[in-house]
Amino acid sequence: MKILQYAGIYKRKASGLSFSIPNLVKGLDKNNVTVNIYNLAATDNEFDQNDYDIIVLNSFFILKYFVVLLKVKPNQKIIICPRGAFSKSNRYDLKKKIYSYVYFSILKLKRVNYKIHFLTNNEMLKSRFRTNNDFVVGNSIEVNSKIQISDEVIKNRFQNKEIVYIGRFSNHIKGLDLLFDFLIKNKEVLAQNKICFKFYGPKSEDKLKLKSIAVKNDLRNVFFYDEIYGEDKSKVLESAYFHVLNSRSEGYPMSVLESTLYSVPQILSVGTNLTDDLVKHAFGFIADGKLIKRLIDLDLFTYQSLCLNAREYAALHEIEIIGAKTLINYKK
Repeated sequence: MKILQYAGIYKRKASGLSFSIPNLVKGLDKNNVTVNIYNLAATDNEFDQNDYDIIVLNSFFILKYFVVLLKVKPNQKIIICPRGAFSKSNRYDLKKKIYSYVYFSILKLKRVNYKIHFLTNNEMLKSRFRTNNDFVVGNSIEVNSKIQISDEVIKNRFQNKEIVYIGRFSNHIKGLDLLFDFLIKNKEVLAQNKICFKFYGPKSEDKLKLKSIAVKNDLRNVFFYDEIYGEDKSKVLESAYFHVLNSRSEGYPMSVLESTLYSVPQILSVGTNLTDDLVKHAFGFIADGKLIKRLIDLDLFTYQSLCLNAREYAALHEIEIIGAKTLINYKK
């Protein structure tokens, strides 16, 4: 069996796809199938889609996909992995409506055998589009046994209380505007309990807006930094008290898997689509009206348990495990 994955993989690792797709390919490869990536962000692709049994289209609003669909052979399977693009929480303007109509019209006219790969149950439930053969399998990560967080490090995290956000500053999608409303409302109690928030990400207009809001509201426990990768990111995650993601809409955020690998508990909004997992596996708190009380009342013993559960959650998404689950559903 041969599988071709279409996706935009950028050298600058700000996009989750730059991690999630290569990880999936490694996981599928470990399950003895041939997988290649047709990188939409590159110009040197040498893959002929007619040579493949299954074609996977990652993301959705990409004009190139019209050409791909028009070239599909009758015996090929198409897997659509929208990665959050089908969510009813997202803006759905006229251009997106026209694109969707053309996309699915091509599939219908060519009688293409296709199904949708959702990354979480909640993403599937909130989707604008469905088929009878849809399936749910999350993202994956390489579980490095060398990453071991000691009890002493966990105690230092608990004392320092540095909550981190690592990602792009898209204030609406990532819910950073709502997070800053929370910071402003609770700035006195956060300061009294010495809880600080550190934001890491590339320059943007939205980042400048947040910096201005922080200055205007005298948020002395809020700090901004440039984007970080590799060893710099590892150091930040090793010392992080919590990782926060307050998104309005996500497919399956790689930042959650990356940080849980370092035993970092999570603060997640409903829009991340991972709050069911968060509760089931007890590796953090939901970003709701009870959050501030949970943070203030948190004791070291409970925090240590959250850290342990976070690492165990990452292990459930090891690349070979997720690769096997994904392959089973591709074949159905």
